[in-house]
Amino acid sequence: MKLADLGVAHRQLVEIAVAVHRKMHFLLLDEPTASLEVGQVNRLLEWLRNLAKREKVGILLIGHKVNEMLAVSDRITALIDGRIALSGAANEVTRADLIAAITGKEGVPEVAKDAGPVGQKSTTREEQSVLVVSGLQTIHLPRVDLTARPGRVLGLYGLVGSGRSRFLRSLIGMEPLTGGSITLFGRPYRPKGPRQAAQRGVVLVTEDRKMDGFIPQLDAKLNVALPVLKDFVRFEWLRRGLMRRDIAIALQHVAVRGNLDGPMARLSGGNQQKVLFARAIRQRPKLLLLDEPTKGVDIGAKGEIHRIIRRLAEENEEVLVLVVSSEEEEILSLADDVVIFRAGNCDGTVHDPSTLRLRDGSLRSLAWHQEEIEKAS
Repeated sequence: MKLADLGVAHRQLVEIAVAVHRKMHFLLLDEPTASLEVGQVNRLLEWLRNLAKREKVGILLIGHKVNEMLAVSDRITALIDGRIALSGAANEVTRADLIAAITGKEGVPEVAKDAGPVGQKSTTREEQSVLVVSGLQTIHLPRVDLTARPGRVLGLYGLVGSGRSRFLRSLIGMEPLTGGSITLFGRPYRPKGPRQAAQRGVVLVTEDRKMDGFIPQLDAKLNVALPVLKDFVRFEWLRRGLMRRDIAIALQHVAVRGNLDGPMARLSGGNQQKVLFARAIRQRPKLLLLDEPTKGVDIGAKGEIHRIIRRLAEENEEVLVLVVSSEEEEILSLADDVVIFRAGNCDGTVHDPSTLRLRDGSLRSLAWHQEEIEKAS
Protein backbone atom coordinates (compact mmCIF):
# COMPACT_ATOMS: atom_id res chain seq x y z
CA MET A 1 0.00 0.00 0.00
CA LYS A 2 1.02 3.59 -0.49
CA LEU A 3 2.03 5.25 2.76
CA ALA A 4 -0.65 7.90 2.25
CA ASP A 5 -3.32 5.16 2.32
CA LEU A 6 -2.25 3.85 5.73
CA GLY A 7 -3.81 5.01 9.00
CA VAL A 8 -2.04 7.44 11.30
CA ALA A 9 -0.79 4.70 13.64
CA HIS A 10 0.72 2.62 10.84
CA ARG A 11 2.38 5.68 9.29
CA GLN A 12 3.91 6.45 12.67
CA LEU A 13 5.28 2.90 13.00
CA VAL A 14 6.78 3.12 9.50
CA GLU A 15 8.41 6.43 10.42
CA ILE A 16 10.00 4.83 13.50
CA ALA A 17 11.17 1.85 11.41
CA VAL A 18 12.87 4.19 8.93
CA ALA A 19 14.73 5.96 11.74
CA VAL A 20 15.82 2.70 13.35
CA HIS A 21 17.43 1.29 10.21
CA ARG A 22 19.86 4.17 9.94
CA LYS A 23 23.26 3.98 11.58
CA MET A 24 22.72 6.16 14.60
CA HIS A 25 24.17 7.08 17.96
CA PHE A 26 21.11 8.98 19.16
CA LEU A 27 17.42 8.47 18.49
CA LEU A 28 15.05 11.41 19.09
CA LEU A 29 11.38 10.44 19.39
CA ASP A 30 8.65 13.08 19.66
CA GLU A 31 5.38 11.55 20.98
CA PRO A 32 5.98 8.15 19.29
CA THR A 33 3.06 6.48 21.08
CA ALA A 34 0.43 9.18 20.46
CA SER A 35 -1.49 7.15 17.86
CA LEU A 36 -0.66 3.63 19.01
CA GLU A 37 -2.86 1.15 20.85
CA VAL A 38 -1.88 -0.41 24.17
CA GLY A 39 -0.22 -3.54 22.78
CA GLN A 40 1.83 -1.56 20.27
CA VAL A 41 2.89 0.90 22.98
CA ASN A 42 4.13 -1.88 25.28
CA ARG A 43 6.11 -3.54 22.48
CA LEU A 44 7.63 -0.23 21.40
CA LEU A 45 8.71 0.71 24.93
CA GLU A 46 10.25 -2.71 25.50
CA TRP A 47 12.08 -2.44 22.20
CA LEU A 48 13.44 1.00 23.12
CA ARG A 49 14.82 -0.32 26.40
CA ASN A 50 16.54 -3.19 24.60
CA LEU A 51 17.90 -0.87 21.90
CA ALA A 52 19.46 1.44 24.50
CA LYS A 53 21.12 -1.44 26.34
CA ARG A 54 22.12 -3.66 23.42
CA GLU A 55 23.18 -1.08 20.82
CA LYS A 56 24.30 1.62 23.29
CA VAL A 57 22.04 4.13 21.56
CA GLY A 58 21.10 7.29 23.44
CA ILE A 59 17.34 7.82 23.26
CA LEU A 60 15.57 11.11 23.90
CA LEU A 61 11.86 10.40 24.33
CA ILE A 62 9.39 13.30 24.38
CA GLY A 63 5.92 12.49 25.69
CA HIS A 64 3.07 13.53 27.95
CA LYS A 65 1.89 10.11 29.19
CA VAL A 66 3.28 9.98 32.70
CA ASN A 67 3.08 6.21 33.23
CA GLU A 68 4.94 5.49 29.98
CA MET A 69 7.72 7.93 30.80
CA LEU A 70 8.23 6.46 34.26
CA ALA A 71 8.19 2.91 32.89
CA VAL A 72 10.87 3.31 30.23
CA SER A 73 13.16 6.19 31.26
CA ASP A 74 16.48 6.20 33.12
CA ARG A 75 16.26 9.94 33.69
CA ILE A 76 13.30 12.30 33.47
CA THR A 77 13.18 16.03 32.84
CA ALA A 78 9.89 17.94 33.09
CA LEU A 79 9.39 21.17 31.16
CA ILE A 80 6.78 23.87 31.66
CA ASP A 81 6.64 27.12 29.68
CA GLY A 82 10.07 26.47 28.22
CA ARG A 83 11.89 25.96 31.52
CA ILE A 84 13.01 22.91 33.49
CA ALA A 85 10.65 22.26 36.39
CA LEU A 86 12.11 18.94 37.52
CA SER A 87 15.03 16.69 36.58
CA GLY A 88 16.42 13.53 38.08
CA ALA A 89 16.78 9.75 37.98
CA ALA A 90 13.50 8.05 37.08
CA ASN A 91 13.63 5.79 40.14
CA GLU A 92 13.77 8.87 42.36
CA VAL A 93 10.83 10.69 40.74
CA THR A 94 7.28 9.81 41.78
CA ARG A 95 4.21 10.10 39.59
CA ALA A 96 2.82 12.84 41.85
CA ASP A 97 6.08 14.80 41.61
CA LEU A 98 6.03 14.60 37.82
CA ILE A 99 2.38 15.65 37.51
CA ALA A 100 2.93 18.60 39.85
CA ALA A 101 6.00 19.67 37.86
CA ILE A 102 4.37 19.67 34.42
CA THR A 103 1.08 21.22 35.51
CA GLY A 104 2.28 23.56 38.23
CA LYS A 105 -0.38 22.02 40.47
CA GLU A 106 -0.58 19.18 42.94
CA GLY A 107 -2.94 16.25 42.65
CA VAL A 108 -4.11 16.92 39.08
CA PRO A 109 -5.94 13.79 37.90
CA GLU A 110 -5.19 12.20 34.56
CA VAL A 111 -8.91 11.65 34.08
CA ALA A 112 -11.46 14.04 35.51
CA LYS A 113 -12.62 12.63 38.83
CA ASP A 114 -15.70 14.81 39.03
CA ALA A 115 -17.20 13.43 35.87
CA GLY A 116 -19.53 11.17 37.84
CA PRO A 117 -19.91 7.39 37.84
CA VAL A 118 -19.42 6.16 34.31
CA GLY A 119 -21.94 3.72 32.96
CA GLN A 120 -24.40 4.49 35.79
CA LYS A 121 -26.00 7.62 34.42
CA SER A 122 -29.64 8.26 35.26
CA THR A 123 -32.05 6.87 32.70
CA THR A 124 -35.26 8.36 34.12
CA ARG A 125 -35.87 10.68 31.18
CA GLU A 126 -37.02 9.32 27.83
CA GLU A 127 -33.98 7.91 26.09
CA GLN A 128 -34.84 8.37 22.46
CA SER A 129 -32.11 7.39 20.04
CA VAL A 130 -30.69 10.44 18.27
CA LEU A 131 -28.34 8.56 15.95
CA VAL A 132 -29.41 5.31 14.30
CA VAL A 133 -26.96 3.63 11.92
CA SER A 134 -28.27 0.56 10.11
CA GLY A 135 -26.15 -1.59 7.80
CA LEU A 136 -23.79 1.28 6.94
CA GLN A 137 -21.26 0.32 4.27
CA THR A 138 -18.35 2.07 2.58
CA ILE A 139 -15.44 0.71 0.56
CA HIS A 140 -13.59 0.19 3.87
CA LEU A 141 -16.48 -0.67 6.22
CA PRO A 142 -18.36 -3.95 5.52
CA ARG A 143 -21.18 -3.26 7.98
CA VAL A 144 -21.83 -0.95 10.92
CA ASP A 145 -24.94 -1.01 13.10
CA LEU A 146 -25.32 1.15 16.18
CA THR A 147 -27.64 3.50 18.02
CA ALA A 148 -26.73 6.37 20.31
CA ARG A 149 -28.75 8.42 22.77
CA PRO A 150 -28.55 12.12 23.68
CA GLY A 151 -26.85 13.30 26.82
CA ARG A 152 -24.43 10.36 26.79
CA VAL A 153 -20.86 9.78 25.60
CA LEU A 154 -20.51 6.77 23.30
CA GLY A 155 -17.00 5.31 23.17
CA LEU A 156 -15.85 3.58 19.97
CA TYR A 157 -13.15 1.01 20.62
CA GLY A 158 -11.14 -1.24 18.33
CA LEU A 159 -7.61 -2.13 17.39
CA VAL A 160 -5.65 -0.14 14.80
CA GLY A 161 -7.34 -0.57 11.43
CA SER A 162 -10.65 -1.65 12.96
CA GLY A 163 -12.57 1.13 11.21
CA ARG A 164 -13.33 3.48 14.12
CA SER A 165 -11.88 6.60 12.48
CA ARG A 166 -13.24 5.73 9.04
CA PHE A 167 -16.70 5.46 10.56
CA LEU A 168 -16.45 8.97 12.02
CA ARG A 169 -15.30 10.28 8.65
CA SER A 170 -18.27 8.62 6.97
CA LEU A 171 -20.58 10.56 9.31
CA ILE A 172 -19.30 13.87 7.89
CA GLY A 173 -19.27 12.74 4.26
CA MET A 174 -15.53 12.15 3.87
CA GLU A 175 -16.08 8.40 3.32
CA PRO A 176 -18.91 7.99 0.76
CA LEU A 177 -21.62 5.52 1.73
CA THR A 178 -22.22 2.55 -0.55
CA GLY A 179 -25.06 1.03 1.49
CA GLY A 180 -27.17 1.23 4.60
CA SER A 181 -28.89 4.20 6.19
CA ILE A 182 -28.38 6.84 8.88
CA THR A 183 -31.11 8.58 10.83
CA LEU A 184 -30.15 11.70 12.78
CA PHE A 185 -32.67 13.39 15.09
CA GLY A 186 -35.49 11.49 13.42
CA ARG A 187 -34.58 12.56 9.88
CA PRO A 188 -32.69 10.66 7.14
CA TYR A 189 -29.05 11.73 6.99
CA ARG A 190 -26.65 11.12 4.10
CA PRO A 191 -23.97 13.85 4.06
CA LYS A 192 -22.09 14.67 0.89
CA GLY A 193 -19.32 16.54 2.70
CA PRO A 194 -18.28 18.34 5.90
CA ARG A 195 -20.17 21.54 4.97
CA GLN A 196 -23.48 19.70 4.67
CA ALA A 197 -22.72 17.76 7.86
CA ALA A 198 -22.03 21.01 9.74
CA GLN A 199 -25.40 22.37 8.60
CA ARG A 200 -26.99 19.42 10.43
CA GLY A 201 -24.88 20.07 13.53
CA VAL A 202 -22.29 17.33 12.97
CA VAL A 203 -18.69 18.34 13.78
CA LEU A 204 -15.50 16.27 13.75
CA VAL A 205 -12.22 16.79 15.63
CA THR A 206 -9.86 14.93 13.34
CA GLU A 207 -7.18 12.47 14.47
CA ASP A 208 -4.46 13.83 12.17
CA ARG A 209 -4.44 17.56 12.86
CA LYS A 210 -1.43 18.22 10.59
CA MET A 211 -3.10 16.61 7.58
CA ASP A 212 -6.62 18.01 7.73
CA GLY A 213 -7.05 19.78 11.06
CA PHE A 214 -6.06 23.41 10.52
CA ILE A 215 -4.53 25.99 8.16
CA PRO A 216 -0.95 26.37 9.44
CA GLN A 217 -0.36 29.89 8.08
CA LEU A 218 -3.37 31.39 9.88
CA ASP A 219 -3.33 32.23 13.57
CA ALA A 220 -5.20 30.24 16.22
CA LYS A 221 -8.09 32.70 16.50
CA LEU A 222 -8.79 32.69 12.77
CA ASN A 223 -8.61 28.88 12.66
CA VAL A 224 -11.27 28.72 15.37
CA ALA A 225 -13.41 31.38 13.68
CA LEU A 226 -13.43 29.96 10.14
CA PRO A 227 -16.54 27.76 10.51
CA VAL A 228 -18.52 30.49 12.31
CA LEU A 229 -17.49 33.67 10.48
CA LYS A 230 -21.15 34.41 9.69
CA ASP A 231 -21.71 35.02 13.41
CA PHE A 232 -19.50 38.11 13.20
CA VAL A 233 -20.73 39.61 9.91
CA ARG A 234 -23.00 42.65 9.89
CA PHE A 235 -24.05 44.46 6.72
CA GLU A 236 -21.53 42.29 4.84
CA TRP A 237 -18.65 43.54 7.02
CA LEU A 238 -16.61 41.27 9.27
CA ARG A 239 -16.45 42.68 12.81
CA ARG A 240 -12.90 41.62 13.61
CA GLY A 241 -12.77 43.02 17.13
CA LEU A 242 -15.94 41.20 18.18
CA MET A 243 -14.69 38.02 16.52
CA ARG A 244 -11.35 38.03 18.30
CA ARG A 245 -12.87 38.75 21.70
CA ASP A 246 -15.40 35.96 21.27
CA ILE A 247 -12.81 33.44 20.07
CA ALA A 248 -10.38 34.42 22.84
CA ILE A 249 -12.98 33.30 25.38
CA ALA A 250 -13.34 29.92 23.62
CA LEU A 251 -9.57 29.44 23.68
CA GLN A 252 -9.39 30.34 27.37
CA HIS A 253 -11.83 27.53 28.18
CA VAL A 254 -9.32 24.94 26.96
CA ALA A 255 -6.26 26.76 28.34
CA VAL A 256 -4.38 27.28 25.08
CA ARG A 257 -0.87 28.63 25.61
CA GLY A 258 1.50 30.32 23.22
CA ASN A 259 1.25 33.14 20.70
CA LEU A 260 -2.36 33.07 19.52
CA ASP A 261 -1.74 35.86 17.01
CA GLY A 262 1.10 34.04 15.21
CA PRO A 263 0.90 31.18 12.67
CA MET A 264 -0.84 28.10 14.06
CA ALA A 265 2.10 25.96 12.89
CA ARG A 266 4.33 27.57 15.56
CA LEU A 267 2.22 26.29 18.45
CA SER A 268 3.13 23.03 20.15
CA GLY A 269 1.24 19.89 19.16
CA GLY A 270 -0.75 19.90 22.37
CA ASN A 271 -1.86 23.50 21.95
CA GLN A 272 -2.77 22.86 18.32
CA GLN A 273 -5.05 20.06 19.48
CA LYS A 274 -6.71 22.30 22.06
CA VAL A 275 -7.35 24.94 19.39
CA LEU A 276 -9.16 22.33 17.28
CA PHE A 277 -11.23 21.34 20.29
CA ALA A 278 -12.15 24.99 20.93
CA ARG A 279 -13.21 25.34 17.30
CA ALA A 280 -15.49 22.31 17.54
CA ILE A 281 -17.13 23.56 20.76
CA ARG A 282 -17.61 27.06 19.30
CA GLN A 283 -19.70 25.55 16.47
CA ARG A 284 -22.26 24.43 19.09
CA PRO A 285 -22.55 20.92 17.66
CA LYS A 286 -25.47 18.55 18.12
CA LEU A 287 -23.37 15.51 17.20
CA LEU A 288 -19.72 15.92 18.22
CA LEU A 289 -17.27 13.37 16.81
CA LEU A 290 -13.96 13.23 18.68
CA ASP A 291 -11.15 11.19 17.14
CA GLU A 292 -8.37 10.97 19.74
CA PRO A 293 -9.47 14.27 21.36
CA THR A 294 -6.58 14.47 23.87
CA LYS A 295 -3.81 13.31 21.55
CA GLY A 296 -0.60 15.18 22.39
CA VAL A 297 -2.25 17.11 25.25
CA ASP A 298 -0.60 17.47 28.64
CA ILE A 299 -2.10 15.85 31.71
CA GLY A 300 -3.61 19.02 33.14
CA ALA A 301 -5.37 20.06 29.91
CA LYS A 302 -6.48 16.46 29.42
CA GLY A 303 -8.49 16.52 32.63
CA GLU A 304 -10.04 19.86 31.64
CA ILE A 305 -11.03 18.54 28.20
CA HIS A 306 -12.65 15.52 29.84
CA ARG A 307 -14.68 17.81 32.08
CA ILE A 308 -15.78 19.90 29.08
CA ILE A 309 -16.89 16.74 27.24
CA ARG A 310 -18.86 15.55 30.27
CA ARG A 311 -20.52 18.95 30.69
CA LEU A 312 -21.52 19.01 27.03
CA ALA A 313 -23.19 15.63 27.34
CA GLU A 314 -24.80 16.14 30.75
CA GLU A 315 -25.99 19.75 30.59
CA ASN A 316 -27.38 19.68 27.05
CA GLU A 317 -29.77 16.80 26.40
CA GLU A 318 -29.65 17.49 22.66
CA VAL A 319 -25.91 16.91 22.33
CA LEU A 320 -24.51 13.50 21.45
CA VAL A 321 -20.77 12.79 21.74
CA LEU A 322 -18.89 9.95 20.02
CA VAL A 323 -15.31 9.40 21.20
CA VAL A 324 -12.53 7.34 19.63
CA SER A 325 -9.47 6.85 21.82
CA SER A 326 -6.49 4.51 21.82
CA GLU A 327 -6.13 4.91 25.59
CA GLU A 328 -8.20 2.30 27.42
CA GLU A 329 -8.26 4.29 30.65
CA GLU A 330 -9.57 7.32 28.82
CA ILE A 331 -12.37 5.61 26.93
CA LEU A 332 -13.50 3.56 29.94
CA SER A 333 -13.47 6.56 32.25
CA LEU A 334 -15.04 9.02 29.81
CA ALA A 335 -17.70 6.94 28.01
CA ASP A 336 -21.17 6.05 29.28
CA ASP A 337 -21.44 3.27 26.69
CA VAL A 338 -18.87 1.41 24.57
CA VAL A 339 -19.24 -0.31 21.20
CA ILE A 340 -16.49 -2.39 19.64
CA PHE A 341 -15.21 -2.25 16.06
CA ARG A 342 -13.44 -5.14 14.38
CA ALA A 343 -12.26 -5.29 10.74
CA GLY A 344 -14.68 -2.55 9.74
CA ASN A 345 -17.66 -4.18 11.45
CA CYS A 346 -19.72 -3.13 14.46
CA ASP A 347 -22.77 -5.13 15.51
CA GLY A 348 -24.13 -2.36 17.69
CA THR A 349 -23.81 -4.26 20.97
CA VAL A 350 -23.52 -1.69 23.77
CA HIS A 351 -21.25 -2.50 26.70
CA ASP A 352 -21.39 -0.87 30.11
CA PRO A 353 -17.83 0.31 30.90
CA SER A 354 -18.30 -0.67 34.54
CA THR A 355 -18.43 -4.33 33.48
CA LEU A 356 -14.93 -3.99 32.06
CA ARG A 357 -13.43 -3.27 35.48
CA LEU A 358 -12.12 -5.98 37.77
CA ARG A 359 -13.12 -6.20 41.43
CA ASP A 360 -9.86 -4.63 42.59
CA GLY A 361 -10.63 -1.56 40.47
CA SER A 362 -8.05 -2.28 37.79
CA LEU A 363 -9.00 -2.26 34.12
CA ARG A 364 -9.82 -5.37 32.18
CA SER A 365 -8.29 -4.98 28.75
CA LEU A 366 -10.80 -3.96 26.10
CA ALA A 367 -8.81 -6.04 23.65
CA TRP A 368 -9.33 -9.04 25.95
CA HIS A 369 -13.03 -8.24 26.17
CA GLN A 370 -13.22 -8.11 22.38
CA GLU A 371 -11.63 -11.55 22.13
CA GLU A 372 -14.17 -12.95 24.62
CA ILE A 373 -17.03 -11.52 22.56
CA GLU A 374 -15.63 -13.09 19.38
CA LYS A 375 -15.33 -16.48 21.12
CA ALA A 376 -18.92 -16.27 22.35
CA SER A 377 -20.20 -15.44 18.87
